[in-house]
Amino acid sequence: MMAAVPADDALIKPMASSKAPHLGPTAIMAASEDDLDAIAHDIGAADWRRRSLYMSKVLYDPHDRSIPALVGPIIGAPYAAMILELIIAWGVERVVFVGWCGSIDSDLRVGQIVVPTGAWPDDGTSKHYRISRPGPVRAEVAAVGSMAAVLDQHQLAHRKGLIWTTDGVFRETPAKIALFKKRGALAVEMEVAALLAVAAFRKVTLGAALVVSDELFRMKWKHGFRDRRFKQSRRLVGRAAVDVCREVADGTD
Repeated sequence: MMAAVPADDALIKPMASSKAPHLGPTAIMAASEDDLDAIAHDIGAADWRRRSLYMSKVLYDPHDRSIPALVGPIIGAPYAAMILELIIAWGVERVVFVGWCGSIDSDLRVGQIVVPTGAWPDDGTSKHYRISRPGPVRAEVAAVGSMAAVLDQHQLAHRKGLIWTTDGVFRETPAKIALFKKRGALAVEMEVAALLAVAAFRKVTLGAALVVSDELFRMKWKHGFRDRRFKQSRRLVGRAAVDVCREVADGTD
């Protein structure tokens, strides 16, 4: 069951100015600019236009609304929520987020893929978009299913499950790791809980796929940023995100 959301009574609301691009129904948000550029390269023939959006860029094809808008880089829950709010105001109805995560599960290693079914909110943004209640912010079952199905079509192994979203990138302590591992979280990252909360509040669909970049389950930090498996999985997840958007555009989702 989706969590109840508060009333939309904020004094300042996201708006599309007269100069804002009118985006198509789908968008891919990428935590990394390198991943965003790789996705644009893989899409290939498109009449890309570029629009700056705070510290991010938006790539879109004004002549082909079946091509997803590409938005990034995206780092941290407050910024992710702000950018998502704006692209929704610009016409986006379906979003796929691709990012990185740190594993807190011993069966989840660098280069593997996680499809979040929800996120434990340990950030300061999610609570502003949901009525206070215990428990994780849940993803829509259909969005999880679409992402998982496309990964299956690409023969990309993945784990579905809860994750933990934190604002404290340098405060992932042994006690916190143990707590969220006990609560069933597979990994930790910085955006998904807020993105899911905004999506539920604005009644749009959002799914995500995360690539494991580092491991924390030994209570020691082991990074894999240069690992071949990590780099390869990022490219493959980007291609899968494009296919999820294409299925929506084709009406097959």
